[in-house]
Amino acid sequence: LKDLNGKVIGFSFGFSDPSEPKLLYIKSLGVHPDYRFRGRTFYAALKFLFDNSSKYSRMAFCLMQEGNM
Repeated sequence: LKDLNGKVIGFSFGFSDPSEPKLLYIKSLGVHPDYRFRGRTFYAALKFLFDNSSKYSRMAFCLMQEGNM
């Protein structure tokens, strides 16, 4: 993820479902603390993923937390 000036402000890690290749699982989405809690950063990440990938038609988030393995 980059801000309007091209500065890197976050990252995303994902992988496709082995049995359904058009489904992208988003495992991690990290955003620099200065850009968190604005709403648009999350939306921009999703839009970037779809706009820059012609092979996925759906995505799902893998929400991991303690005790939720």
